[in-house]
Amino acid sequence: AINFFVYDALKSWYRKKIGPGGSLGALPTMSFGAAAGAAAQTVVFPIEMVQRRLQLQGMAGNPVLYKNMVDAMVKIARKEGVPALYAGLLPNYLKLIPAAAISFYVYELLKEQLELN
Repeated sequence: AINFFVYDALKSWYRKKIGPGGSLGALPTMSFGAAAGAAAQTVVFPIEMVQRRLQLQGMAGNPVLYKNMVDAMVKIARKEGVPALYAGLLPNYLKLIPAAAISFYVYELLKEQLELN
């Protein structure tokens, strides 16, 4: 939902700038898709990181450190700092940003082909 919100906001801003009608073009569409994917991932990544930690605790001799999601997020931020919640985000961007750009471009192409605009 975050990625579609950001994509639509960027697309609306661009439409106001260039005027209505016609195709946006590949470069703006892919750029907005990439930005939307990055924004969504930036918001969701700390939650996914905490989820992974919660899933791994207690396995293979690892101690159980957290009671729930909020407890885990607070403990990680206090002990390791807020940047720890974003550990691994850059490699994730390298995977996600091109995929989001292509996905939104294909989305727009299909909308045009199916005359859903």
